[in-house]
Amino acid sequence: MNNTIRVRFAPSPTGELHLGGARTALFNYLFAKQNDGKFYLRIEDTDEARSREEYVDQICDSLRWLGLNWDGPLLFQSRRKDEYRAAVKKLLSEEKAYRCFCTKEELSEERKSAESKGGFLGYSGKCLQLTKSEIKGKLNSAEPFCVRLKVAKSGKILFEDEVYGSIEVNNKEIDDFIIQRTDGFPTYNFVVVVDDSEMEITHVIRGEDHLTNTSKQIKVYEALERNVPIFAHLPMILGGDGKRLSKRHGAVGVQTYRERGFLSEALVNFLALLGWNPGDEREIFSLEELTQNFSLSRIVKKAAVFDDKKFEWMSGQHVMKTPANELLERIRKLDPEWKKSVIPDYLLAIVEVQQKRLKTLVDLMTQSDYFFDGPNDYDEKTARKRWKDESINALMEDFLDSLRTVEEWSEEQLENRLKKFAEERELGLGKIIHPTRLALTGVPNGPSLFLLMEILGEEICFQRIQTALKKLPLESREVI
Repeated sequence: MNNTIRVRFAPSPTGELHLGGARTALFNYLFAKQNDGKFYLRIEDTDEARSREEYVDQICDSLRWLGLNWDGPLLFQSRRKDEYRAAVKKLLSEEKAYRCFCTKEELSEERKSAESKGGFLGYSGKCLQLTKSEIKGKLNSAEPFCVRLKVAKSGKILFEDEVYGSIEVNNKEIDDFIIQRTDGFPTYNFVVVVDDSEMEITHVIRGEDHLTNTSKQIKVYEALERNVPIFAHLPMILGGDGKRLSKRHGAVGVQTYRERGFLSEALVNFLALLGWNPGDEREIFSLEELTQNFSLSRIVKKAAVFDDKKFEWMSGQHVMKTPANELLERIRKLDPEWKKSVIPDYLLAIVEVQQKRLKTLVDLMTQSDYFFDGPNDYDEKTARKRWKDESINALMEDFLDSLRTVEEWSEEQLENRLKKFAEERELGLGKIIHPTRLALTGVPNGPSLFLLMEILGEEICFQRIQTALKKLPLESREVI
């Protein structure tokens, strides 16, 4: 083995890449790149009934979107059956493993008996007592069998986890576990060791749900006489309700967040802080900055909480700092048809205004309609509060006349004109700003009114205010 750091991410293609898997991939990537190491992608597609090629493509696309590009070719477990069988055969020949002919019924009865007596619930190892002639007879009779690893019942397994520290497991707590099923295919705890050792993986960084597998895998490493890697187990990710993050919590797949218009940089940034402490008060990181600062020693044991509001805030920070032309390019990738016929410079101006206050690309697309079309209706609650009677019509007609005196239709000149008009009428600015915004957009909130008016242009602003004068106030009826 050379001194190069080598890590891997090994997802199963039975569904889209979820957030927990994405964080595992990210931590492996950051650790490898910081140490000038290698980051590999291995597809664990041994579950033939549930594995799908479409999920392989989706996982790869999601990793690329996140910027987590792997080294070397894509590896598939399903193409390595011969290597696994050879390793099993080697352990059988060295008598480090043995065939077990026990049926499911026999194993069930054995477990019930042990449970009633308060004894060890693992396999008793009775097939280990079979003679060579008995084994030969069962093989000649084509009796189905699995293969179990022979585990010593004395001593302990000791290993140092980079997150959880010293871990100690008594050998007597581990039964002679199965390494090859009756269908002839090796089990997860066996194939992962064969793969990792042959790939010369130096560090296994994965979720803490795999911590219980580690002692068994170390037994396999020892039986195969291969180097045991360094382990680091990552804390769980919890939903806002304190329960383990799952599909029940809504959109937990990377693809879903991508489709909802979140920036990949924001998701990478947020995932990095789920279980890793940078050691200072910083919260906004690029992938390059994360690579420079990441370390296994700062991974915490405590479960991390995926806070949707915090993530949306962080997404807004990344939207704000991304160049407007780049945001527009990403919108085009998300929806090539969005405002396809609109002049690019006008779209760019809109993005520059909206990016300061919105969180996602979809927000930019769906909350910018008033830049293209006047309102068909008006927010009822706002209309009844800000344009409650005919007195507002008279005020807005006078303000419209005042706007005709503006020499240059610019943000600065429009703001000065409105302030002067309000001063002349001895009114607060809001008394004019709110009904004007309602007339122009139909909604209560948005970017700077004066910048909005500059972008829309004089003619459109006049048209929309005049339309509002005809439609407002709303007919008197109870607000639902």
